[in-house]
Amino acid sequence: MRALVTNAEAKHSLPVIRSLGEKGVEVVAASHHRRALGFYSRYCRDHLITPRAREGESYIRCLLRELEDREIDVLIPVGGEVTESICYRKSRFTKYTRLALPPDESMAIASNKNRTIELASNLGISTPATYFPRSIEEVEKNAVGFRYPAVLKAAKGRGSVRYASSATELVETYRELCRGNQGQISNGFLPQVQEYVPGGIRGYFALMNRGETVASFQHQRIHQLPPSGGPSTMAMSIHDLELRELGSKVLSELGWHGVAMVEFKRDSRDGQLKLLEINPKFWGSLDLAVAAGVDFPYLLFRMCTGDEIPSAPSYRDGVVFKWLVPDLLHSVQSGCLSGYLSDLLNRSIQTDLRTDDLRPSLIQLYRMFGGWKPSG
Repeated sequence: MRALVTNAEAKHSLPVIRSLGEKGVEVVAASHHRRALGFYSRYCRDHLITPRAREGESYIRCLLRELEDREIDVLIPVGGEVTESICYRKSRFTKYTRLALPPDESMAIASNKNRTIELASNLGISTPATYFPRSIEEVEKNAVGFRYPAVLKAAKGRGSVRYASSATELVETYRELCRGNQGQISNGFLPQVQEYVPGGIRGYFALMNRGETVASFQHQRIHQLPPSGGPSTMAMSIHDLELRELGSKVLSELGWHGVAMVEFKRDSRDGQLKLLEINPKFWGSLDLAVAAGVDFPYLLFRMCTGDEIPSAPSYRDGVVFKWLVPDLLHSVQSGCLSGYLSDLLNRSIQTDLRTDDLRPSLIQLYRMFGGWKPSG
């Protein structure tokens, strides 16, 4: 059996490559980076250099040629832009391989933060107080009336989050966010403005088969990069019944097919879980789920190939996972390097350093200390 895994430059492509490779699946890893991290894994059988995903049709044609030339049993997209692009072209890919992606309208809702908040409201799920401006001028007019700090988010894409502590800063930051996302603005998707919710991030993760849950997992974020808000650099597996019910409700409503994450915050002011966004693809903390007992990549592969998955796998509570290089950067930025070193001596904390697949970790360290960067 053979799988094509995209976005080999991303750190969360590694658990996909490793999981499948360990089970005897031949993995072809694809990336526009000639020195993509996943290419250095011992479980990567072959690699494919592609155009950048943003090049659109040329990227799609490159993947289709590969699928036509080789016998690829399952295509597994990893990155957000790639997953969305392939999703809207499913019929072109299913001629050559199998894949698990949701209906187009479900992807459109999940990949747009504005539409996600509207979905949550329709389902009666709490969210941060959110304002959807219709113009920059409207933001300027109403900025004085907002509660600060405020959170500004582009409608689409991960990482497009900014913070403002005053009306002046809000207007300046909103303009900056609009300038950086002109494509979304031209399609009528202006950034949203949310209240800042104090509390910890909790994530619900699932593999869905046309709206039915095949496997699920939950975690609580411990560290993130940047420290003000971003992807996990250390996280812990948890069991939270309310989180499971709300996350499952969202994905079932969408008739989801494939993997996804629903992100919440437990508001420390009122104790409520408040939905922040949906990540409609594999997530950055995938290593933790696999380490705790839910092997999402292999379960996805089996679902695509028609193998029976008898029951949803259970997982261990309280498993802590640390991504060594990102968490080192977190520790430097937050001024807690001593805590990082202490964690290294704690044998109960698992990490992405694998002695049986060491090269990717060495490459990450080399790059962090100024070594060569992946070429485009």
